[in-house]
Order: sequence, then C-alpha cells, then structure tokens
Amino acid sequence: MSKPKKRINLHYYPTHLQFGSRMLRGSEVMAETFPEDEIHLLGISNQHPGITRIDERRLIRHYRVRILPLRGIKTLQFYLLFSFKIFFSYLFRPVRVIECHSVEFMGVATWLKFFKRDVRIVYNPHELETEKNGQTPRMRKVARLIENRYIRKYDHIIPVADKISEWYRKVYHISNVTTIFNMPDNPMLDYPTAPPGGFRDKFGIGPTDLIFIYQGKLMKRRNIDLMLEVFTRMPPDRHMLFMGFGEFVPKIKEYAAKYSNIHYQEAVPKEEILAHTAQADAGLLIGENACLSYYYSLPNKYFEYVLASVPVVTVDFPELHDYTLQLGCGWLVPEDYTVESSRQILLSLTREEIQQKKKATAAARSQVGFHLVAPKLKAVYLGISGS
Repeated sequence: MSKPKKRINLHYYPTHLQFGSRMLRGSEVMAETFPEDEIHLLGISNQHPGITRIDERRLIRHYRVRILPLRGIKTLQFYLLFSFKIFFSYLFRPVRVIECHSVEFMGVATWLKFFKRDVRIVYNPHELETEKNGQTPRMRKVARLIENRYIRKYDHIIPVADKISEWYRKVYHISNVTTIFNMPDNPMLDYPTAPPGGFRDKFGIGPTDLIFIYQGKLMKRRNIDLMLEVFTRMPPDRHMLFMGFGEFVPKIKEYAAKYSNIHYQEAVPKEEILAHTAQADAGLLIGENACLSYYYSLPNKYFEYVLASVPVVTVDFPELHDYTLQLGCGWLVPEDYTVESSRQILLSLTREEIQQKKKATAAARSQVGFHLVAPKLKAVYLGISGS
C-alpha cells in the first residue's frame, strides 16, 4: 500500500525572498501547527530560479518570470505569469492552507480554492495594500478592485497593525480579521553599549556625546532629508548615524564628509543589527504621513529599537502613539513637525533623561517579540483548518 502524500502549505510573495522575515516566521508557525505537512515559500528570481531547502519540511521555490518587451502590458504579463506558475504547480497537489502576501495576487489562492474545495486561504497584507506609498491613481484603483473582488472569499485576514485591522473590518464589513504584529524574534540579550571597535571608536565620537540612529532602508518618504538638515544645525556633541542601504546613501556620505556629527554605517547582517543598534542612545522614526498605510503603521524597526534597549523618538501617529505610551519607551513628535521643531525636541533631550528612558525601554523588551504573537497565528491556522 502506497504511503499517502504529505499535504502542502503555501506562502507566496512576488519578489526574491531573501528578506521575507514575516513569511519565514509564519512558515515556522505553520510547520509547528501542521507537523506532518510541508511548507513551500514561493517567490521570484530570474538569476537563481529553483528550490532551496530551509530545513527538512520547509523550502523556498523561486520561479523565473520573463516577460516580453511589449509596451503597456508588461505589468499584466508579470502578474499573469507568476499567477499561472503557482496555479499549475499546485493544482494537482494536496494543498491544505494557502497564504497570499500581496494584493495583486489574491486571485491565485481563490482559483485554487475553487478547484480544491478543502483548501483554506489566508490574506496576509504586509501593510494597507490599497493605500501604499508610491501608488499611482491607476495602481490604487486596480488594487482596490482586486481586494474588493476577492477578500470575502478568504477564510482569514491577518494585517500587521490594529488600526489597519480596524480599517479592513470597516471598509469590507468583515469580522474574520486578526492582527499579527510584524515583531522580530526576541533574543533578550544584554547588548554591550560600547563594544571594541564600535561606533564611538570608528567615528571618533566622544564618550559623553549622544548618538541618534536611523536604521533600515534609506529611501524616499523616510524623512532622510529632514534628519540631515536637523543635524547640520546641531551642536557637535549630538551625532546622527544612518545604518542601512538605499538611494540616499550617496547624499548621506556627502553630508558625512562635510559635517563631523553625521555618519554612515553600511548595512550589517540581520543577526548583527540589534548589537549595532544598541550602541546608540536613541532611535529616530520620524516618518512622513505620505499615505494611510504609513499613518497606521507600526514598523518592525520600532520593535528593533526596543529590543536593543534604545528609546525611540517617533512621530505621533496612532499606533506609534499607543505603543510608545504603553511601553514608556520614547518621545512623540507632533504630526505637524518641521525641521526646527524636530531640532528643538532633539536638542531638549538630556543625557540623564535618555538614560532613564533606556532603562524603561530595557524593561519593556519582555513585551516585544514574535513569540508573543505566534500563538495567535497558530490559532488562526487551527481555526480555519478545523484541526
């Protein structure tokens, strides 16, 4: 008698999955929830297509998606090709749960569910998908049409913030919504604040000078220009350190060459981020209200600051307001901030006040970590599967 085939659970997102931490953490929970199943993470890589094993039961499959140089339908080709590859790869395979991570590809899971009635589907929007930064009016209209067309066919929706969950419930009149914060893993390590060869040695920063850090993607709509301008007007004992990668790196380097209190640190491996961040005195998260998704966001970066025991100077957006007050881990900048008002707030922070906040932030670390939201995610999987 032949051994029954293992059932498969799918996560898919139309990009290279090198930095897909939310998908990877979700796949770990899925593997724990369904210990006999395989978990496949599906993405795109024309340079390195094929399968990469994560462990015995989890794998990453990168599809090659090549489009024809036909004007006006390149994006449509991309959507259709990736969708068809997923659909035909798994149409005749024993699939249990499918998790879609992108509004543009919501249809794939619903098509598979139509042909495979016992399949359960989950929508995991990484932000407010129809109100994202950088969307043209046409892109936003298409995203709204797709989401409205398919969202009620999904068994559960798991947004990244409470305000976004509220938005989905209100706009689509649905109740099957559970917030799963995009929290990083929590190692609860006591990171040294001044390891040998650290930022103070590398950039010649005095032992009593204050270091403000911004880490992550150095791109548009992150207020990089504002932070640069603020620190050109700061006294020399207050330093701005940018750590990451992106289009603003050349400009930051230009400022760093001109101003002794502005510095650039290239991106470090994921497992080293918190140890580097912990060397700063305060983290900056003064985002722009560029779209509703940003306004309702609670970024992974915020939690990384807290885990590194670094208090946060953040803009007074709804989710950031609530968490900052709840954890007692930082200071709020009014929504109508300017370069000068931001400078005054940063200038008013004393070393003693920052040290007090660092202690409060260190105490708040136990309230942050993916292990805290993993049980909620497991409950979602068990609930929709009837296990």
